[in-house]
Amino acid sequence: MAPSRNPSNSARTIAGRFASDGAAAARPVVVVHGLGLSSRYMDRFSRALVGVGPVYAVDLPGFGRSFRPEQPLDVPGLADALVAWMRGAGIGPAVLVGNSLGAQVVLDVAVRYPELAHRLVLIAPTVDVRARTFRRQMVRVLLTSFLEPPGLIGLAWAAFARCGARTIWRTVRSTLEDPVERKLPLVRVPTLVVHGQRDRLVPLRWSSEVTRLLPRGRLRVVRGGHAPQYSNPVTVAGFVRELVEEPL
Repeated sequence: MAPSRNPSNSARTIAGRFASDGAAAARPVVVVHGLGLSSRYMDRFSRALVGVGPVYAVDLPGFGRSFRPEQPLDVPGLADALVAWMRGAGIGPAVLVGNSLGAQVVLDVAVRYPELAHRLVLIAPTVDVRARTFRRQMVRVLLTSFLEPPGLIGLAWAAFARCGARTIWRTVRSTLEDPVERKLPLVRVPTLVVHGQRDRLVPLRWSSEVTRLLPRGRLRVVRGGHAPQYSNPVTVAGFVRELVEEPL
């Protein structure tokens, strides 16, 4: 994927990666990464999604190559920044795809800015309401990290070092405070929930509950851990394509 930046304001640049097969009429797809990470670990998945439409994989503010706010943004703040970038780039309505923290961000966009959401895809959506404490989340992170591909672990550690402990800590706190269970029933568009069979951070029970709370939700279980779009990108992209091709 080709790196890209928003040139409109260099001090508040949102960076990302872009891929397209040149089909101008196709629906745009916006892909959002998880906590501490960046658009880089979405590369293989984004390439698999190109048949769906032009793919924009962003680095949220404070992560990757995007600008660093004076104070790390909470989930609504990250959603607002994503919306500002989409509007500035003339993108939308789009297929909004998020993994982990990214799922919380695109969910917030779909609820507060429904005009920008054509379809919604929540991959390993956080946070399980039965484990909404820092300690429980960190234990689950450790358990699931042993089951992820080595390549993803290497990308994750490099990304964590870049964004820093302060940003990670404050963002974790905001994810725990984010009332996802109250937002899910407000989503208007068809929504796909993707669960990795070996995910220890997001249990199948919670992915099923997320699907039940969505008015138009469906669940797909796939081989992989907390980032199945990394370990099994073609299969997950196929699920997204099925969702997009169905009528509203």
